[in-house]
Amino acid sequence: MRFATERDVDNLIAFLGQADIDGKSIREIYGQFMVVEDENGTITGTIGYEKAGNLGLLRSLVLKSGVDQAQLLYLMQSFFFYLEKQAVEKLYLVTDKKQSVPLFHAFGFEAVEKSDVPHAVNELQHFKRSIERPGSFILCGKTRL
Repeated sequence: MRFATERDVDNLIAFLGQADIDGKSIREIYGQFMVVEDENGTITGTIGYEKAGNLGLLRSLVLKSGVDQAQLLYLMQSFFFYLEKQAVEKLYLVTDKKQSVPLFHAFGFEAVEKSDVPHAVNELQHFKRSIERPGSFILCGKTRL
């Protein structure tokens, strides 16, 4: 597990393309993505965010089925530790996948209304696109575990 480098951008975009995520701005913020690789150096998971002042927006959490719970837990803990070091106090996310909610609840995330999302996050393009998907809802959590 490590942070993406410029050399990873095309592979990261290809990996995230499987999850229907726009790769355009990933070229600008690739360093805010952690990647999990298998023994061959193939990306098997990633988690990334976009910073807005002292707030963050989760851009993606995508894992291939072979990533086990211990790796997921380590990835999440490492990611939150990094966010805390970057002075990100709260992390917002938009999802239409109800099956992901228990994972984020375990890390202290709670549902919030769009009207409660700060302007800095509300104005991020990824947030605007994500909230338009049918069945989308917003979660927010503190980065300090």
